[in-house]
Amino acid sequence: MPDGLPTMPAGLPPMPAQALQALSAAERGRLAQFRQAADQWRLLLGRTLVRSTLQGEWGIAWAPLELSALGRPRLAPGHGGPPVDFNLSHAGEWVVCAFSDDAAVGIDIAARAEFRDWEQFASGYLHANERRAMAAAPAPGQAARAARYWTLKEAILKCAGFGLQVDPRELELQLEPRATLARAHPRLPPPERLILDERQLEGEPLALAVQPPGLAAGTALAIDIRQVPWDALVGRFQP
Repeated sequence: MPDGLPTMPAGLPPMPAQALQALSAAERGRLAQFRQAADQWRLLLGRTLVRSTLQGEWGIAWAPLELSALGRPRLAPGHGGPPVDFNLSHAGEWVVCAFSDDAAVGIDIAARAEFRDWEQFASGYLHANERRAMAAAPAPGQAARAARYWTLKEAILKCAGFGLQVDPRELELQLEPRATLARAHPRLPPPERLILDERQLEGEPLALAVQPPGLAAGTALAIDIRQVPWDALVGRFQP
């Protein structure tokens, strides 16, 4: 399950012309609609990361991508390669993607600084039991704990293909001794069908959710994490 992790270019230089080869005509049109350079770079790096990894790991020369009915990017039919699931996320300077050819995957990364005032929006994504756990936690660790809840729930919902179409307050997580899904929405896979993993990227929380068919929860994940500088990523892509 390669995890490509390019870092956003500092200062946001102009996009190299060859980088746009990683985008379809529809994606270039979408990019032109973004007013913020950071949003343009996130789209470009995300699609480049997906296509270059699919090409390098699975031989899918130029992957046709589409959006599901709920807006989740996926491989379009007729790509000429094995079935590969992937999922994208971005926060701050990071754009991340998870891949698997034998499981559904969801990934999320967050900027921890955005959770300093977690109480202002906690009622919109925390289960009542989670809010009680937050209130009982030492104040210095509450922001980090809130970020963990957020990334884990996002990863789970994206793995299941729903995103925020399912109310995250209907998921209950337990963070100790390790992150587990204690209660799930009826539309989601049961907790025993999900495997969760948490990482740190230069202090920022990253969560993975995996739904492997035929494997029990608690199975160790074989994760290959790679960090790719943006210029190397753009330079190596060959459409």
